[in-house]
Amino acid sequence: MTNSMNKILYEPIFVVCVTLVFNLMFWTYAYSATSLSTPVVTMTHIFYSLFVSLMFFLCGAIRHLRMRCKLCERLLSVQKIDIAIASRALDYSRDLQFYTRSLIESNLDSMMVMNSNGVIIDASRHMELLTGYTHSELVGSSFKAYFTDSESAQRVFSRVIHEKSVTNYDLVIRTKNGREISVSYNLSVLLDSDQNRIGVIASARDVTNNKQFEYLLEKNNLALKNAKAVAEKANLAKSEFLSSMSHELRTPLNAILGFAQLMDVDPCLPKATEKLAIRQILQGGWYLLDLINEILDLASIESGKAVMSHETVSLFDVLTECKSMIEQQAHKKDVNLIFPLFDHATMYVNADQTRMKQVMINLLSNAIKYNKKGGEVHVECTSNGASFVRISVRDTGFGLSSEQLSHLFEPFNRLGRQGSSEDGTGIGLVVTKQLVELMGGHIGVQSSIEVGSLFWIELPLALNQHPVLQMNDDSATASCNVKHQGKIKKTVLCIEDNLPNLALIEQVMHSRTNIELLTANTGAIGIQLAKSYLPDVILMDINLPDIHGFEILKILRECNVTSGIPVIGLSSNAMQIDIENGLMAGCRHYLTKPVKVRELMATVDAALYDSGHYLELQNESV
Repeated sequence: MTNSMNKILYEPIFVVCVTLVFNLMFWTYAYSATSLSTPVVTMTHIFYSLFVSLMFFLCGAIRHLRMRCKLCERLLSVQKIDIAIASRALDYSRDLQFYTRSLIESNLDSMMVMNSNGVIIDASRHMELLTGYTHSELVGSSFKAYFTDSESAQRVFSRVIHEKSVTNYDLVIRTKNGREISVSYNLSVLLDSDQNRIGVIASARDVTNNKQFEYLLEKNNLALKNAKAVAEKANLAKSEFLSSMSHELRTPLNAILGFAQLMDVDPCLPKATEKLAIRQILQGGWYLLDLINEILDLASIESGKAVMSHETVSLFDVLTECKSMIEQQAHKKDVNLIFPLFDHATMYVNADQTRMKQVMINLLSNAIKYNKKGGEVHVECTSNGASFVRISVRDTGFGLSSEQLSHLFEPFNRLGRQGSSEDGTGIGLVVTKQLVELMGGHIGVQSSIEVGSLFWIELPLALNQHPVLQMNDDSATASCNVKHQGKIKKTVLCIEDNLPNLALIEQVMHSRTNIELLTANTGAIGIQLAKSYLPDVILMDINLPDIHGFEILKILRECNVTSGIPVIGLSSNAMQIDIENGLMAGCRHYLTKPVKVRELMATVDAALYDSGHYLELQNESV
């Protein structure tokens, strides 16, 4: 209709009406001038006037209708826009609702929505599967009714209202069939556009398997803790037993080996058979001492108490020292030692120098011990890549079979050589392997029957290779000083409760005319003698019957007159930790029983004459 109205043109009608008006005015004037007015003319004139008026009215009506149509058209256009916007908003709302629902349903956790009173107003499909209740059964019910502890559920609901969110809250759901499921809840407050609380959304995750795993893990941890406690107790008992065994064996060994050493160097023994018997005593005694030391080493390593110092060590220095220590053994076996020639670019490794010497001495000693007469021992050092240095010890001995190699690192297994003439404990290689691994290295072996064996170790290459400063050999100067100052009488106090060991010290000191010996068999008497006579050196057993040696050290340090007297500890406690504790307690030196007489006297001389190192009195008789 609007379009048809727009097609009606009222402008031409208006022009026709204006023309008719002018024509009517002309006729009216013409007839009045000529007096030709007749009834017919008059009626025609009247009709003509009405017609013109009607045409004017029709023109105005058409214009008015056209304006109203345009107004209606504008209104309809606005309404169409509003309807389109409303339709789009409705479609968006439906899409958003579908999207939100899809998110809820696609979530692996079970979700539900509650109003501010805790009444469920919506729930996901996963929640239905978790609880066993249908959507219609869940909606409209109180959420806390589905938990075994409804009070705890109410508390977490009140908490989330105040804190806006709660995470990982553990609850137990009771399902429709009575099954209980452990769940972890995460809750958050729902807010409207004005930030007003309108409800709470909660997600529940089934953690039943996790709870069962945690229970089993806790149970296993408890079992492991108990097992660890039992193992630690057994390990402590073993350590205490070994320490006690070591102490009980070392104490008589000290007297046996001590007197045997004195007799071995005594020129008054006339018979060669007696000399041979004494040397057999010494050989058996030192073998027993080596066995004790190796057992203690193995126990220390297995218990994790072995302390390693990682330092830059020169292979040249270590191998040179090891060579000098085993040359005599090689000479007795008629074995030729071939060591590498180091130039100015000597190798350095990151290791514990003392433990490394122990490892190399063991490998070299075995290579000599189980070699053929006239055989050879080759030592080689090669760089194995950029990280390790390989040290190889190859002998020309009888070799090992594959069966023997498979049992090589088993404790106390001498690989069928128990009846041989060579002494051995079957522990040395076990200790060696563990020491190498503690230093961050590796050990390996290759062997062929009647060809020989090749033992190798790999140690980390030192990153910072600083040359090791060599100390000047001033033993000759020190010996001269001792001999020169030997004319001055020195006093040595020995505090020892074991009578055979005390007799040994007395006999050792008897040969030194420049030393006056004082003895005490208890700690209390020793403290009195030290304060009264102010000896130059104190030899003290650590385990005394009345006062512990460390307590005596403390008393002597606190007394002004005795605080400067050097104390040499003598003890059968030979564990590394015992030695460290003795030095920390204040001992100038710490010697373990059984002592070597020359080492004892060198230590006493070093303390008497303030020498910074042990004196090797090789040219003096004891």
